Amino acid sequence: MNRLRSLLFAAIILFFTSCGIEDDYRFLPQVPPVLNTTFNTEAVFVVPPIQPDFIYIHGFKIFYKIYLSDSFTESIDDLNEINPLLLRDYNSLKPFTDPENLTTITTLNTFSSRDYFELDNTIGRNGGTFNIIFHTDEREYPDITLNNGNPEPLRRSSRLSLTDEQFFFLNTANLRDIENVNNADVALNEDASFHAYTSMYIVAYGVDLNFSEIYGKPTFINIFKLPNVY
Repeated sequence: MNRLRSLLFAAIILFFTSCGIEDDYRFLPQVPPVLNTTFNTEAVFVVPPIQPDFIYIHGFKIFYKIYLSDSFTESIDDLNEINPLLLRDYNSLKPFTDPENLTTITTLNTFSSRDYFELDNTIGRNGGTFNIIFHTDEREYPDITLNNGNPEPLRRSSRLSLTDEQFFFLNTANLRDIENVNNADVALNEDASFHAYTSMYIVAYGVDLNFSEIYGKPTFINIFKLPNVY
């Protein structure tokens, strides 16, 4: 599989080079498949370091969306039971994550059109091994750790006007408030919503020759269940 992927990338580069437009092509790496996941609670993944020569690559972004639900499930096979919108979005984004699919081009609209937002946490060019944990204890903030270092609480998008308590990934009454216009990153549920889940993807980003933002292929991280705070 890795050899096939390398051959495909080589074919792309050869194509652009033979056409004399290699300066218009900029490669952004895809994060390898997640090493280990536990549905609802944890994901471990390795982000490759960016070589100094690739100055047009700025780093990586994690996109997320929160889905309200009336169901508790421990299987990725039950996405429709969690929220039909989650299944729809998962299926829509799946072709973009396929390293062998060369016909889908990732743009900011790939995520924004589905109301996915960027985590406020940043992942720079140095890469490393990351661990995201959604704790099951009430009011314990979900966090992200780099290379077994100090955990950093996961933070929702800085584009949202949230208070300090609302900024974190906790299933609070405020999160479930359908009248709250600041919950633009939350997909509602027709039934009573006792639970909340979030789906996350990581993608490399940079700029093209016109300094417009470009994206690589995203990698699906996991679906996590937000700790309930009633």
